[in-house]
Amino acid sequence: MTNKLVLIAIATGLWANVITSLVRPAHADADSYLSNIAHDIHALVYGGSGCFNSKIC
Repeated sequence: MTNKLVLIAIATGLWANVITSLVRPAHADADSYLSNIAHDIHALVYGGSGCFNSKIC
C-alpha cells in the first residue's frame, strides 16, 4: 500500500511539472526569446565575442 502511495505521489509531481511548463505565459517566453535575438545581433554588429567572420564583424 505504501509503495503505491509513493508511486502515485511521484507520478502526480511529474504531471504537475509538465502542466506548469505548458501553462507558463507565452508573453514571458517571447520576451526572453526576443531579448536573446537582440543580444546576438548586438554582438554581431559591435564585434562581440563569438564572431569569427571578419567581413561581418
